[in-house]
Amino acid sequence: MPSTKLRVRAVAALAAVAVIALAGCSSTASSGSQSGATGKLTPVSFVMNFTPGGAQVGFTYAKQLGLYQKAGLDVTIKPGTGSIPAAQQVAAGKVDIGYTDAPSAFSVAGTGGDIKIVAPVLQVNGFAVMWLKGSGINAIQDLAGKKIGLQAGTGNAELFKAVLAKNGVQYSSIKPVNVAPAALQASLLGKQVDAIVSGGDTQVPLLQLAGHDIGYKMFYQVGVPTVGLSITASSSYLAAHAAIVKKFTEASLQGWADAKKHPSAAAASMVTQFPTAGSNAQITAELKVDLGLLCASDGATKLGPVSDAAWSQTGDLLKQTGLLKQSANVSDLIAQKYAGTTFPSC
Repeated sequence: MPSTKLRVRAVAALAAVAVIALAGCSSTASSGSQSGATGKLTPVSFVMNFTPGGAQVGFTYAKQLGLYQKAGLDVTIKPGTGSIPAAQQVAAGKVDIGYTDAPSAFSVAGTGGDIKIVAPVLQVNGFAVMWLKGSGINAIQDLAGKKIGLQAGTGNAELFKAVLAKNGVQYSSIKPVNVAPAALQASLLGKQVDAIVSGGDTQVPLLQLAGHDIGYKMFYQVGVPTVGLSITASSSYLAAHAAIVKKFTEASLQGWADAKKHPSAAAASMVTQFPTAGSNAQITAELKVDLGLLCASDGATKLGPVSDAAWSQTGDLLKQTGLLKQSANVSDLIAQKYAGTTFPSC
């Protein structure tokens, strides 16, 4: 498994590649078809929420299995640098389709950005609060009085306030410490903080693979099940390319369904397409956490779109934390009718 330093370097390198690639990309790329070795396929640019890892495996597996090609699409998968930047790129028309967490998409839409959620992939968020076992922390209530490593200004840091409130802990009772993403693990292992808040689908597997005994609670397990990483597009792109979005979404969700059946092979597709992503063991470990989020919304029987009740709950939680304006109408921010009609079973 790559060291934290190596992973950070990989993040920086991939971010640089993404910036260069995106600079020359526009949403008009999908308006036509291209011919060549692959035949007539419609080009589609797709930006991930972050650097390649387990949370994005379904897309690389769909590409490896030829699901996009079968749907008539030539999909270019681009690394991301965070859900907010990915949502901004979608809203600005720099990419056709994006992969962002729901709070970030809503946040960009709330500032006037042209972005809508087409279909959740992770039906609940993958955020978690983590600690070292033996630290005296066993539940959210035990965080009172403790130093908590947070990435200030991020959606997970804001939603953590809702986690505390839902579990009867005053935010004023904790000691928040602003920690850079690359330093989160070191701050916990070095005991500069008692717990950290971040993506449970990345940090937990990395810490466990390194041999550390970790205790953690996923946000959705403790009362904050906001909708998670989702396929997004601008309303203008949806209006012009509804059929393309439908094909992309259906193929992607099938890729995730197949990844659930064959996690190791799916993880290998990520390592093959993005060699700096990490080892197959690392990506598989991350993926297994994410697979548990695919159908985690209450009453879910299919991958993809969630119920109105799930969206309403997400909206209420985001409004409580200030991530969504009180006047916002959640139904105006989603466009699940463009997701298609065929969804894999849970």
